[in-house]
Amino acid sequence: MLNAIFIDTLDMDLERLQRVNQTLASVREDTGWRSSPELKAIDTLVIQPSERIDAIAASHARELPRAMRFLARRFGVLDPNGAGVLSYLLFERGYCRHLIDLGFTDGMSRREEILDFLGYGDAVSTPHAKRAAISW
Repeated sequence: MLNAIFIDTLDMDLERLQRVNQTLASVREDTGWRSSPELKAIDTLVIQPSERIDAIAASHARELPRAMRFLARRFGVLDPNGAGVLSYLLFERGYCRHLIDLGFTDGMSRREEILDFLGYGDAVSTPHAKRAAISW
């Protein structure tokens, strides 16, 4: 349910944005209409984790305090289908560290793409560009 609320909403927003961009592009092509300051396409860069967050959460469930593990088990959060909920509730050090490391690794693996998106292009060696690449 939480995924439906958060993730699906983000996907719908991205899809809507892409449709508006396509509409703007087709209107400009068909009519020769020049861009105006009011109507500009918005560039997007979608970055998703390379690992499933619910699987990571499930692997760190043992870090929960005993009372929380008991409640999580009773509510089915520790079941394979409940790990998605666990990913929203788990704030233990190992889980957070895993997510931070994953974000850093995923960001660095797409470093050039991120730098291009942010307008840094070939400025890979500048300290400012490094900051931008790891702020994912």
